[in-house]
Amino acid sequence: MNATATPALVCDNASVGVLIADQAGRLLMFERVRPPLGTAPPAGHVDDHGGYESAAAAEVAEEVGLTVVSLDLVAEGWRGNRCRREAGPFGVGHYWRVYAATVTGELDPDAAEARNAGWYTPAEVREPAARTVVYATGGTTTSEFAAQPGIEPVWLRWLTAAGVVADWLPDAALPAVERLAKGQPPAGAHHARNVRPNRRHPVRGRGRGRAPCRARRCEQLARAGRALAVLQERLYDVEFCEGPAGADVAVHLADAARSVRAASVLTAAVTA
Repeated sequence: MNATATPALVCDNASVGVLIADQAGRLLMFERVRPPLGTAPPAGHVDDHGGYESAAAAEVAEEVGLTVVSLDLVAEGWRGNRCRREAGPFGVGHYWRVYAATVTGELDPDAAEARNAGWYTPAEVREPAARTVVYATGGTTTSEFAAQPGIEPVWLRWLTAAGVVADWLPDAALPAVERLAKGQPPAGAHHARNVRPNRRHPVRGRGRGRAPCRARRCEQLARAGRALAVLQERLYDVEFCEGPAGADVAVHLADAARSVRAASVLTAAVTA
């Protein structure tokens, strides 16, 4: 006798996210146990919860064991991010509403949903955010990203909209992050499948071909992404002393940051 197959879940194209901060202004986030990979605040589908606000309260209770007292809408809009479910009536993607919440209770994450839950200062959010940018631009592998996740790609856009990482995240990185959120491979993985030996330009002194210029430029883009992430992190972490000397150094480093950002944009255009 054949077992009845479990019907596949269909996406409802509606998602909710919840930003929870403690009295020190630190943001609650955790690593997701199930795909999509990444570190993120509580979130989930609206489904049959009865509406966005009800879904927000339910997801917070289910994922981290806290009780929502109040919700304030801070951002909303359509994002083409892919989830584990089959595409919904509007295709792949979700209309999101992201709330800032006040909560009560003791943090009690559900082990089936979350691991390594913790409170992140704005400066601490930048580290996993930088890992996502590097991964999106091909600087790390999927296995490396899974072992040490960055911010879940779709959440990097919402944290930018909410002003959590807007002070340093380069606009040039957002399209690559958006592609990652849609379920497309990172830049490096995408181009690696198309690399073929260039028989017209063998490496001198060796009988092997070398990768075409496109692959080398992809690696340049990955390096630019890594350099930009590191530079931006250092730029905003440095506390300059008061006085003209400190101000001059700050201006000089800001100019350097703009130059690296421009180089990243140029590299991306060349490899497009």
